[in-house]
Amino acid sequence: MPVSGFSFPSGHATSSALLAGALIWLIAQTGVRRPVWLAVSGILGLWALSVAVTRLYLGVHWITDIVGSWLLAAAWLILLPLVAAHSLPRAVTAPQPPDG
Repeated sequence: MPVSGFSFPSGHATSSALLAGALIWLIAQTGVRRPVWLAVSGILGLWALSVAVTRLYLGVHWITDIVGSWLLAAAWLILLPLVAAHSLPRAVTAPQPPDG
């Protein structure tokens, strides 16, 4: 079946890069040890890259579609910490005993 329709940007490549980036950022916020974070980041990065490569292999996207998708995902990921800082609730600290 021939492929038809618009192809820029690749929805698959955008979604996988955005999800991988968001998960990497979220895991970094948990305070997990650096080797674990690097391993998980590598796996998620390879997954996002493999999704993009399959789009090229199947011939449903050009390399420019993939690059545009990654740039779009990067733009959203740059905004992620800014939005999270203003929308997520702050950590509640335990009440301090009164002086005296």
